[in-house]
Amino acid sequence: MTEVAVRKIRFGVGTPAEGVSFEVLRDHALEAESLGFDSVWLVDHLVTVALPPGNPQPESFTTLTALAASTSTIHVGAMVFCYAFRHPPLFANMLSTLDRISNGRVEFAVGAGWLQKEFESYGYTFPPVGERMQRLEEALQIFKKMWTAEKASFQGKYYHIKDITDCPKPVQKPHPPIWIGGTGEKVLLRLAAKYADRWNGPGLSLAEIKHKSEILDQHCREIGRNPAEVERTWWGSVFIDEDEGRLHHRLDRLTAQSPREGLPRNSIVGTPDQCIKQLQEFIDAGVTYFICLFGRTADIRSTQLFGRRVLPAFR
Repeated sequence: MTEVAVRKIRFGVGTPAEGVSFEVLRDHALEAESLGFDSVWLVDHLVTVALPPGNPQPESFTTLTALAASTSTIHVGAMVFCYAFRHPPLFANMLSTLDRISNGRVEFAVGAGWLQKEFESYGYTFPPVGERMQRLEEALQIFKKMWTAEKASFQGKYYHIKDITDCPKPVQKPHPPIWIGGTGEKVLLRLAAKYADRWNGPGLSLAEIKHKSEILDQHCREIGRNPAEVERTWWGSVFIDEDEGRLHHRLDRLTAQSPREGLPRNSIVGTPDQCIKQLQEFIDAGVTYFICLFGRTADIRSTQLFGRRVLPAFR
């Protein structure tokens, strides 16, 4: 893999919102902020994914706006926003407005969507994956134009804008960091090479991160972009405990409760020292930003342990 630029190692907290009150999400975000995490993340779903139907799934952008207003330093984002749920030029204005309200604390991760039932439940058309990727690429061009151009126009197959001059410009320059998450080697990683400031490898193993990064490097070179310009990031589950025996008991219990699913694949698992060692292996492979899922949002013990025992090793 091409050598990456020297970057600060950063950590975000993933906070599942299914069936969770805003007060719980807010308290978790405030605790993460006090511990020194760099960002807090939701998912952008309109129906439940992890819990049975009937559990409330709050809309992510509204929730993130409230979290940004409730905090002061931590960044906010969704891993990942679906381009289709909000008309792209309107969404560009929404994101820029939130970046101004939060004084530059928006992280913008975007993808093409994958859960057909939520598209259909809310009355959205669910095109084939090729068309979804084409729409995503047009949306990315609109986002960049509206955030940087004095007069933004774009004419595509699916979207168009004309002479937009009044979109508020974001605080972050040239615009909030664009994250593109996913693993498709032919199309998704090509889009990341063209448009992303950060590529996210969701739940990938160390070997998979290395392989996908090499593909991303190749796409960058083909379009004349320095691969080091695209930061490599990881999103996944972290199981951490001071006591190794207690941790294994907890994992056995979790697996027994969900025998079909088992543990999330390619998780970071161990004591604080073991987690530090595993994270360092990803860092050695070029990853410089980790989005960590610690389990139930209402239980902040793992977030606290990670913040107090693991974060200082990378500061």
